[in-house]
Amino acid sequence: MAASLWGIKLLKWEERFFNSVVSDKPTEEEKCISILKARGFLIECSRLDNSCYVSDNSCPGDKKYLEEILKGSAGDCQFGEIKNSTIYINEDAEAWELFRILFIDIDLSIIDATSCSSNDTWSSFRNRIHGFKFPVKLMEPYVARYIKAVSACGCNTESCCDGNHVEKHRNKRMVVGVGYPASRFWHNLICENITDKLFPLPWTGDHTKIVLNNVDRAEIYYTLNCAADWLYKNRFELQEIKRKSLHRITKDYYRRHNLPEIEKRVEEYAVPLMTALFQEKEEEDVRV
Repeated sequence: MAASLWGIKLLKWEERFFNSVVSDKPTEEEKCISILKARGFLIECSRLDNSCYVSDNSCPGDKKYLEEILKGSAGDCQFGEIKNSTIYINEDAEAWELFRILFIDIDLSIIDATSCSSNDTWSSFRNRIHGFKFPVKLMEPYVARYIKAVSACGCNTESCCDGNHVEKHRNKRMVVGVGYPASRFWHNLICENITDKLFPLPWTGDHTKIVLNNVDRAEIYYTLNCAADWLYKNRFELQEIKRKSLHRITKDYYRRHNLPEIEKRVEEYAVPLMTALFQEKEEEDVRV
């Protein structure tokens, strides 16, 4: 049932997930950064000098939480430190120990799945670039990265659960709660026209739940992490698609038409743009 990873008792799927996240990272520093990203911290990396820094797109509390994690329980910079938003990882930092703290030994008492109201109207949705920001510390680890990415693409999230802590939630379902109706419909469009093609997952029909019975959790969570990485990297393009699509529809139209009519009009404008983005990125991958 369990495996041992550097002396830490892990479930087999936890070990496989860790290995998948760090498999292409040659140094311990790069592995630590990958673990931090997978946990949901928004970290940008410069191609000029390979430096990594906390994104200014982060929730205000995330930087403080990351500083606490890097300092360690003794406050002696166990893993590294942050200076002027730049992240410095110690040479002797161990990625597996960081993984244990962020994914295994988490304090479930501080987890809070709720982040916003579910009343997500089209009239308010059209004017937002970014969804409401929710602290990493309060989200369950295996779904946090995806919630952050979806929010960066303009969707409001209202709840999340990675389905891995049965003692707290008493279920075996991963939940991505997206604000209804606007954010949920927009998230569904993104999944149907882009991420389902690149990162297939056994979503329910509305792309809000994944049942975790009889599945490989390591594969599910890693695929979700890859989807989140793609969404975050292409957030500006998706934000622009949202702006172009929704601002072609007048405010008066939102007031005078019912929900199915609004969704049909949004779909007519958004799907061609999403399809073009998918094809463009697919061609870039082929060239690389």
